Amino acid sequence: MVSRKQTDINCYINRLKVMQKELSCVKSESEAIHLKLNSYFNSSYVLDHIIDVQNEKKDVTCIG
Repeated sequence: MVSRKQTDINCYINRLKVMQKELSCVKSESEAIHLKLNSYFNSSYVLDHIIDVQNEKKDVTCIG
């Protein structure tokens, strides 16, 4: 009975380690996606600002 309980405990510990590795992978993927989204947001902001400035100056040659 003690041996079976020890085996069960070892299985739980092994599953916990696997889940921690998976969590670490998911966290790094999430951080990469977050950085990419921030980059897209910043690019969008810059493009919107450039287009607004060119529209104010009536400079349509560089917008297209």
